[in-house]
Amino acid sequence: MRRYYLTSVVGSGTPGVDPRRPKHFVGENRMPLIEARELSMLGYGRSPVMLVVAETTDEEHAAISAQPDVWAHPIDLDQPIGSDLPAIRAHLEAVHIPAHWLDASHSHKTLLQWLTKLFAVHQRYEWLTAATFADAGLDVPYGDLDGERFHVMRATARTLGLAWPENVTPMKLRHVLKHLADQLRHSKMAGELE
Repeated sequence: MRRYYLTSVVGSGTPGVDPRRPKHFVGENRMPLIEARELSMLGYGRSPVMLVVAETTDEEHAAISAQPDVWAHPIDLDQPIGSDLPAIRAHLEAVHIPAHWLDASHSHKTLLQWLTKLFAVHQRYEWLTAATFADAGLDVPYGDLDGERFHVMRATARTLGLAWPENVTPMKLRHVLKHLADQLRHSKMAGELE
């Protein structure tokens, strides 16, 4: 059955030697750790987290879901987040993903669609610079970012064709990221979520 996971990343990122890959899904030798007939991955830039969609058996799903660094979404993605909200927020915020906007009435599908858009913003940002915005902290005001992050964030929006927020200087980075991600269309992975 096709399932969605947010999981840690292993690997230094050295191409052909030690590529970045989702922990619990792909081993050091790039061989699958599960018998997935389908496995798609979307990284959050160089941050140590990936969104994975995999065709897993019930046994594989149980083993993967039991890992403390994995958030497994339910099979019924239309169900509301509900009482899982505090745990989901804590998991996302721990890996520098803004979760302030989530509420219990949002569905898991809505969350996954938004994550694919945020991951696309982060990937473009890191394509433009060696810095990662996760290192800055989500609660830093945009105007307090160092010069490179300040300018590259704006360039990220421009190269993605996104509108820049007005009066951005006092906005926290989490709000700028939410504003940018909200404007993107779904990624290919999120297209499967419609």
